[in-house]
This record gives sequence, C-alpha cells and structure tokens, in this order.
Amino acid sequence: MGRSRKEVDFETLYDLASSGLTQKDISAEVGITIPTLEKIISNIQASHDVLLRYRALQPLQLTALQARILAAITPEKIESAELRDLVLCYKILKDKELVMDGKPTDVKGLVAYLVHIEEQEMALKQNAGGNGGDDFEDANFESTLEGVEDILPMLV
Repeated sequence: MGRSRKEVDFETLYDLASSGLTQKDISAEVGITIPTLEKIISNIQASHDVLLRYRALQPLQLTALQARILAAITPEKIESAELRDLVLCYKILKDKELVMDGKPTDVKGLVAYLVHIEEQEMALKQNAGGNGGDDFEDANFESTLEGVEDILPMLV
C-alpha cells in the first residue's frame, strides 16, 4: 500500500507555469514533490505528442473514409437516386473541386436552374401541407419555366 494519489488539475499547473514560477515553486504551491511534478509534465508531453501524431494522420483517415463512401456508391444506386439527390451531390462535389482549385463556388447554368426549380417545388409542397397536397397537384408551374430563355444560351 502506498500513499493515495493526489489529483492535480492541468489548468492549475498551466496557469502556474505561465506565471513564471519554477518547478520548485509550482510543486510547493500544488502540494506535490518535484519528481511527481516532472512525471505529470512528462505524461502531459506524451499525450501532447499522441495528439500531434493524430493531427498529422487525420487527413489520411478522412481520405480513407471518403474512399469507402465513394466505393459504396454503385451505378445501381446512382440509377435509382432521385434527380434532386443527384443534383445536390453534384453541387457538393463541384464545390469541393472548385475550392481545391481556388476558384469561386457559385453554381451556374443548368445545375443552378435545377436547384432553383427544386426549391420552388419544396416551397409549394410546404404551402400545400395543410390541405392534403391538392394545391401542389393543381399548381401551375408556368412560373418555374420563367427565365428558361435566359438560361438556355448559357448551356449551349
């Protein structure tokens, strides 16, 4: 049986060390011996090294996770996906590509138009929610087609 372990708060040690106290002064202030303080500091440094190594490996772990996700996307899943989901996925992938190339991430052209149509449909569905969706089924989508003439030349 040895002595019971004294719990020492890392924040307290950090504050004392930051104030310029020596190890002798810190150990007296906290009520531990200098060898115990040195052991605590050594453990903190070891933990810090582990965290730094993890930080260095984190991008590799994220890349491996991304590769697993992309490998799970099969042609069959893409074929059965809704247009909205495909457009959103394309937008996300395009944004990431543009960010990697250091370019602006504004979506233009057909994709922007499809996103706009989807937003309008979602708004109509939400507004029609109170009466069983009859308004959505009977809705006039002529306003959705407004501006197509402006967009078509950009697509060609």
